[in-house]
Amino acid sequence: IFAETSGSSVQVSAQSDFFQDLGGDSLSYLELLSAIETRWNITGTAASPAPLSTPAVAAQFVLRQLDAAKK
Repeated sequence: IFAETSGSSVQVSAQSDFFQDLGGDSLSYLELLSAIETRWNITGTAASPAPLSTPAVAAQFVLRQLDAAKK
């Protein structure tokens, strides 16, 4: 999702920064948030206390959201 929404052909790692490493901008970041919400059927990515700027941070957020939905 990170590579697709940033339009980057750079290899993406867990620590790749969406803006600095992949060249994403604010509009593509909103597309990233929407893609994450759609793929995992969650909400609240825009309200995350920390930017979901790396795959690792985004994965932690998704896991917390999915875990919270189970409770």
